[in-house]
Amino acid sequence: MEELLSKYKKINEQIDMLNIEKQELRDQIINKMKKDEIESFESEIGKVKFKPAYFRKSFNSKEFKADNPFMYEKYIKETEVKESVDIRLQL
Repeated sequence: MEELLSKYKKINEQIDMLNIEKQELRDQIINKMKKDEIESFESEIGKVKFKPAYFRKSFNSKEFKADNPFMYEKYIKETEVKESVDIRLQL
């Protein structure tokens, strides 16, 4: 088990580093598209479409539940969640 956990930790660290690099590249793509006023780009490698920032409206279910507990219960939908394992690593 120790060997599996060690391998898992190593891969997780690699994923974290790649995610940082991925985000930096996404930021560079966004900045280039904004600077060059490009809305979309397509090549053999892939497609990129720039989506400008916007405000999204969402429903505050926590506040609604506090104000209207009986109505809240009426609209609750219950779904089954598959089994899983929680793995936490020491960094």
